[in-house]
Amino acid sequence: MRQHMSLDTFGKVIEFIKAQGKPNVHFHFYGGEALLHPDIWVMTEFLRENFQNIQFKLSTNLNHPYEVISKIPSDFNVFASLHSDFVSDYMDWFANVKWVQTNCSLREVSLMTQERNIGEMIVLYELWHDQLPVTIYPIDQYIEK
Repeated sequence: MRQHMSLDTFGKVIEFIKAQGKPNVHFHFYGGEALLHPDIWVMTEFLRENFQNIQFKLSTNLNHPYEVISKIPSDFNVFASLHSDFVSDYMDWFANVKWVQTNCSLREVSLMTQERNIGEMIVLYELWHDQLPVTIYPIDQYIEK
């Protein structure tokens, strides 16, 4: 079972980065679902306290209640993904994406789908491609049969 990085380990990583003496830091929260990490906002503040020039990236599926999504800081560059098997209400998901697009920097929306769901992903692409930076990624080749 995968575990979240502890704050102790995170602190050691930050100390290592600081020792490199780099003035600009790019920090990307990704792997699994970053917004599920219980300390993501503590980590964010720790990074802000330790680096003057920091750029944040966040990879997320945005399949969370508004209360979670609305905590994403405005200076985050967000990469959102939608997997056709894991979202029950596309319009709720789209509302989250639009909130991020309005309040943060939405860099990319990836629609990941298996062949059986390609039709609905194409419909969503047609609905959203003029409003969002959206791309469809077929993933059948990555799934064990």
